[in-house]
Amino acid sequence: MKLGLLAVVLLVCGSVAAKAQSCVTSDDVKVMLARLGSQSQAAQVDKKLQSELLKMAAKHRELLLEVVGQDQQKDSTREKLHKLNEIQGARLCEILKTAGWPTTALVDRLGVLAAFHILKNSASFEMQRDLLPVIVAAVKKDPTQKPEFAGLFDRLRVSAGLKQLFGKLSDLNGVYEQVINDLGKVYSLGYKPNNEKRDGSWRNVQISIVNRPDLTTRARPGYYAL
Repeated sequence: MKLGLLAVVLLVCGSVAAKAQSCVTSDDVKVMLARLGSQSQAAQVDKKLQSELLKMAAKHRELLLEVVGQDQQKDSTREKLHKLNEIQGARLCEILKTAGWPTTALVDRLGVLAAFHILKNSASFEMQRDLLPVIVAAVKKDPTQKPEFAGLFDRLRVSAGLKQLFGKLSDLNGVYEQVINDLGKVYSLGYKPNNEKRDGSWRNVQISIVNRPDLTTRARPGYYAL
């Protein structure tokens, strides 16, 4: 038996466990799935929603590039990115509960790309995980989202210390079962490091299971303190 173990590192003050939660409930997922099933491919594009998603994604990319491109380390800029992730993750959750998962029919192709960017960069692992059934259903209805789904799923697997499964997704047969199987073996761990400085340095993470030599952990080897 092997156990895939995910180390989620959250550099925040206070209770770490409280931060590592999903804003999406099982009832929310049911509503989103029902909305997808009733959505017409000929639906009118929601220009307002599309514009908001594009602006959110552009703002995040701009600040991310500022952090990456800095010659000197600035904690203030990294703190802005950290705060923006929290704000955009919460806003995306509100959007999904109101409008459902964005499809090409709803927000056009650019809006879909923006939604995936926000989900991958600002949402928690738990939120990404809980939305997978919705996104799988969305891809079946809107196949243009296949590459973005593949990237998201592989990213979750790599974060959990697993190998990429798709690279580029071409076939959805059995995907949902694979998703459930993989994530059913993953645990999320949070901890507050003694060194709280966000200086961009690499921090090693080592995880072991006490008194269970029969289990093997697979986790990310560390993280950048951003």
